[in-house]
Amino acid sequence: LYLSKQKGKNRTSYAKEITLEAVSYIVAMDSFPCPKFIDRKDEIDRLKYIFDTIVLKSDLLQVAFVTGELGSGKTRLLTELNNYVRERAAIINCHSSMAHIQDPYFLFAKGVSDYIGKIGIDNLGLSGVFSRISPLELVQLSRIVPPIAQLLNRPIAPEADDIKARFLLFKGFLDFLIELNKNQPVLILFDDIQWIDKASLELLRYLYMQEKNKRIFIACAYDEDKFSQRTDDFGLKA
Repeated sequence: LYLSKQKGKNRTSYAKEITLEAVSYIVAMDSFPCPKFIDRKDEIDRLKYIFDTIVLKSDLLQVAFVTGELGSGKTRLLTELNNYVRERAAIINCHSSMAHIQDPYFLFAKGVSDYIGKIGIDNLGLSGVFSRISPLELVQLSRIVPPIAQLLNRPIAPEADDIKARFLLFKGFLDFLIELNKNQPVLILFDDIQWIDKASLELLRYLYMQEKNKRIFIACAYDEDKFSQRTDDFGLKA
């Protein structure tokens, strides 16, 4: 299971592929569960400081990246941050997956779907957010965010103009985050972004470059070696 996760999840691994060193490490980790961070306290304190002091008090968008090998506490770090801010922010949370590497906006679609499912499609604050988004953008979002399709409650016709559809989808996710941010701070937690789809990466880049005066905190975790290989595909630098 751990080997499959290391290689990108959603796959099968065989016993002969596992080294003795890997087995010894996993046994050690399972034998000594640790409720506290080891060598990660400074990182979680720093993330809390960024949220409390820079995002909340200065209204400035911030981005943090957590790197490390399998079992180094990356996911745990994001979970701790989630638990720390969950009563004070809207949380868009998702894990990347090799299986969805070609699915445009998979991270945002899954994260927004889970967020809507958690607070309820009839939530008054969320209804206000949707009321301020263009109906054309909502139609495009409804194609990949099932709860929004339920909200529209009508058949969705195919979009003939692919370029227009992609623009409306990008703008729809952007406007959703901006309008949501008017109600409360937004925390975007994306794990394993070495498998991020290109559209989600472009939207993250746009947020960072163009929406700096927002109470938005983006925290992502990734395997550095695998992510550097992906950025070469995108023509980017990690």
